[in-house]
Amino acid sequence: MGDMKPFDALRVPLEGSNLIEASAGTGKTYSIAVLALRMIIERKLTMRQILMVTFTNTAVAELEMRIRLFVRQAYSYACHREDGVDENIKKVVDGAEQRDGQDKESVKKHLARAVRDLDDTQIMTIHGFCQQTLQEFAFETEQAFDVEVLTDQTLLNERICNRFWREEISVLDPVFLELLLSKCGKSTFTKSTLTLFVKKMLSGRKLITTPVAAEESLGADEKSLGADEKKTKPALDGMEVAAPEVKDHSLLEKVRQSLAKKAEAYHLFCQTVESQFHDMRRESQSNANARTLLEQSESASDFIAKYETRWGSEYLVSCFPGIAELYESYLEQHKEVLCLRTSLIESLLVKLQTVAEERLNEVKGRKNVVGFDDLINSLWKAVKKENVCRLLRDKYASVFIDEFQDTDKKQYEIFHDVFSAPEVQKNHEHVVFYIGDPKQSIYGWRKADLNTYKTARDEVNNVYTMNSNFRSTSRLIDALNCFFSLGNAFLDPKIRYIPVGAGTKRQEMREQGAQAVPVNICQYKKLEDLQDKVCGKVVELLSSNKYSIPSKGGTWRQIRPSDIGIIVRTNDQAKIIRNELARRNVPAVTLDDTRVLSSPQAMQIHYVLQAIRKPGRVSLARALLNPYFGYDTQAIIRMDDEEELERFRELRETWNKWGIYNALSAFLKIYRVRDHCTAEGDLRGLRAVTNYLHIMELLHKAETRSFLSPDELISWLSREITGDSPVEDEYQQRIESDENAVQVTTIHKCKGLSYGIVLAPYLNMSWIDREFLEFQLPDPPQEYVVAINRTDEYVKMAKNQFEQENRRLIYVTLTRAVYKCYVFTNNTKSSLKPFLDALHGGIPGLIEPLDNTDENTPYRWAGGREHKAVKQVVSRNPSDVPPMQGAWGVHSFSSIVSEKPLVQGQQAAAPGGQDIYAEEGRRTNLHGGSTAGSADAQTAYDSFIFDRLPRGAKTGVFIHRLFQQLVFDDPRSWPEAVDRAVRLFPHCCTEEDKGHLLTMINHVLHVRIGEDLVLAHVNSREKTQEMAFFYNMHSEGLMMGFMDLFFRYNNRYYILDWKSNYLGNTLEDYNTLAVDSIVSENRYDLQYNIYTKAALLHLQCKIKGFDAARDFGGVVYLFIRGIRAGLTNGVYLKEGAQVLGQPFFSDVYP
Repeated sequence: MGDMKPFDALRVPLEGSNLIEASAGTGKTYSIAVLALRMIIERKLTMRQILMVTFTNTAVAELEMRIRLFVRQAYSYACHREDGVDENIKKVVDGAEQRDGQDKESVKKHLARAVRDLDDTQIMTIHGFCQQTLQEFAFETEQAFDVEVLTDQTLLNERICNRFWREEISVLDPVFLELLLSKCGKSTFTKSTLTLFVKKMLSGRKLITTPVAAEESLGADEKSLGADEKKTKPALDGMEVAAPEVKDHSLLEKVRQSLAKKAEAYHLFCQTVESQFHDMRRESQSNANARTLLEQSESASDFIAKYETRWGSEYLVSCFPGIAELYESYLEQHKEVLCLRTSLIESLLVKLQTVAEERLNEVKGRKNVVGFDDLINSLWKAVKKENVCRLLRDKYASVFIDEFQDTDKKQYEIFHDVFSAPEVQKNHEHVVFYIGDPKQSIYGWRKADLNTYKTARDEVNNVYTMNSNFRSTSRLIDALNCFFSLGNAFLDPKIRYIPVGAGTKRQEMREQGAQAVPVNICQYKKLEDLQDKVCGKVVELLSSNKYSIPSKGGTWRQIRPSDIGIIVRTNDQAKIIRNELARRNVPAVTLDDTRVLSSPQAMQIHYVLQAIRKPGRVSLARALLNPYFGYDTQAIIRMDDEEELERFRELRETWNKWGIYNALSAFLKIYRVRDHCTAEGDLRGLRAVTNYLHIMELLHKAETRSFLSPDELISWLSREITGDSPVEDEYQQRIESDENAVQVTTIHKCKGLSYGIVLAPYLNMSWIDREFLEFQLPDPPQEYVVAINRTDEYVKMAKNQFEQENRRLIYVTLTRAVYKCYVFTNNTKSSLKPFLDALHGGIPGLIEPLDNTDENTPYRWAGGREHKAVKQVVSRNPSDVPPMQGAWGVHSFSSIVSEKPLVQGQQAAAPGGQDIYAEEGRRTNLHGGSTAGSADAQTAYDSFIFDRLPRGAKTGVFIHRLFQQLVFDDPRSWPEAVDRAVRLFPHCCTEEDKGHLLTMINHVLHVRIGEDLVLAHVNSREKTQEMAFFYNMHSEGLMMGFMDLFFRYNNRYYILDWKSNYLGNTLEDYNTLAVDSIVSENRYDLQYNIYTKAALLHLQCKIKGFDAARDFGGVVYLFIRGIRAGLTNGVYLKEGAQVLGQPFFSDVYP
């Protein structure tokens, strides 16, 4: 690696392998988009030839949005030379014409192709890239077809650990069990120890064992091992201590003797203290320390507890020399037991490591599923084959790896071996950019490997640095430059802090009319005082008119809640701060930490599941005692036990036969839960029904993905409620709008975000002793390991790496700010202290101490009156929590096009509801004049269908109900369906119209749709009427709706929607152009996209080997008034391939 060169997105050569070190706020995403635009114009690449890989789905969305915008703006500028286009985009387009000698038409041609191919943009996460590559080149990479990606392996891990506990631990000799399960300090050995270890093992960490400890504790047989063998042989390996047939009686006896000696030594110590306690009191009068400790002890046992707690203090030995010697003797025996115990645990974990890997692979193979790490491992192995590398090189000419500091060794080797290795660069013209910032590497627990970043920096052709900050004000940038000017700030000579400059001139925040100090250091004494100081400062910022920040048009405005970000270390800290802000009337939201499975509705569903599984008087009462289920205390007392028990037994049968979703759907229907929840506009009820439906979906996914039995599903839900398993994105709900609220978030979640003012209350981070030591070995291959034995060497490495990451966390936190940071400290020894000590009290005008909040600051923010709903939602009492009127909720097509979420006071549209059909009554003139046709040209049927059949929502309901009753392939049943419909809807048709209705049915069912589809040939068993669906929209809530008709024909699946819209009274008004126009105008294209996504999710779940490209036929809209058998009028058909080629389906159809 040579010296770092300044990065200029407009001038950097598009060649070779490159690494861009982009400090926080330097416009990384913007620069990548500029480079991509240059690739299109200068290198003449297509969108398919440019691969962009980043770390998260959010980053993918942000980058794709920026690329789309830049490509469209560049094309618009190349065509029209219009103003309002980004200056750098202009320079790229003009530069290609001037510098590269391309004519304008050539540039326009490349950009037009890019605009046309935007849906082919290759932007994805690393796991998405691996999955796509393995699927596309399945033969070459030797992958199975139709493999499902398992997003959460927690249940599989737990099953394996439970089995291991039964087979290997519960059958141990009682002496070994006593040793294993004894509590040694803070260390305990439980099933959760095994689960945690397997989780770490699967994240790439290996167990490192301690042969030295085994030597000291297990005797001569192990000492006879050769030196080389000792380095790799796990302690106790080969002694079969985890097997029921333990034959090593000498080892068993050694453990028994050690436990006995330890117990005896402790008993002697305690007995001596008890017998000499009064003498010790009398003799301690001349020794102040001894006297104080004895006076604080009410009894000998109390003294022993205090003595053990304070052991290690030198004065204890001098004060009580006799018992100190006895206690030291006990500790020696304890140390020997601890050494034996550690060796035993290591041996078990070594065996578990092998067993877990084997069993996981066996289960995954049997169920045809893979984990995220399996995707990377599979592709890493596959690219060792030259033919796979050649395929990828032929497909991609340019590669961008964003957030590169968060990759690991295998991920880097995939891209290095395929695209950027020196031998590859000699023979190919691939351009590779690795973009990242080692100072922001904070995902070590996700296998982010800084050593990989350093290796790449040494191996690439060019290294660039981005040091112009476009996020923060110049004074804040200067302050942070001073803050991080500490020598070796990140405890790593290869990670340097390079001072950055302001990329744009930005107005400073004002305080009392003058420029505010960019960084304030706020002192606190006790942790209990911290939240008071933080929230007091927030109230001051919002209440006082002495603070102001720039606004549009060169004006200034007072600070709003949404200008403030409070960045903490853990979710628990976020909740503490949020709740304290609520008490002070300040609206606050926590980003992404509210789980629907932590809501009251989750526990209510849990009670229902228990009652369904084992119906009984008590379980039923607990499950049904809920106003949304229609029962209060008196109703429970009066309920008919036998009747309710029978209902729950039937629900159990439904669960066993049809799955949990159907069982809970039946429960909601039987007990009219939706009606109770939406009664009288109950906002809390609307939130409740949203949560019930969301939880049902999650239960269904857990049941089908992991093949859970009812008991296992109940256990799964119990773990999720208590938070004992990882928080997945699909379990998180966004409960409120963050548009005008203080945002409280963790450091890991704030990456990539910015806030006007940042408060950092928990940067006093220091070493925490955990169950496993985790660290990276310094020598090649620099593996990540976990250790049970806390040797001095291991602890030192773990602490040092912990400290390094803490300092990077501090950097990420402070660089989120635009105008100002408040850093809170109590001056204890922590990762923050070296930075503060180096400042020697601060730098006037840039970094200054701040002692107290303004004494005139009120306890509560008066402006909070406007945010009452947000304040209430933070309450821990479920009955006090109304649902937020924000983005999260149950949505449908109707609610979207009307811009009204369904949770705002109205029920989800049911079949026949007015909101679905209201648009169909509008008269639409597509030709600019009267739509009246010639009366002479009309037949009697035309007169009926165009003129006499009423217009409006009621007719829409009538048409839907009529076709819902029909047996398509049995014309003999049609008259009966017509009779029934006319009786139900006399306002639409009379007895005289029955003949016309039969004619209408004949036209509709015999019209040719596409090449060969005729509805009259669709078998009744192959169709579903009014198919309801719900699916997850992640942070937006749930999408729901009803498909008019979902059916299979010639082994392909179709979605059909009946439309009674009146477009005019001639057939010409229903021609292809007119129908296309009305679909676009009424946003039916959005509607069928929503329906298609639901259908694909359903089919992928239900049909093994489902291939959307092969099996999905498309979407049909039939405009009933214009349809005639033998003609194409009134028919709108979107073939499956046309529908699936949109980015809307990227998560369900690659």
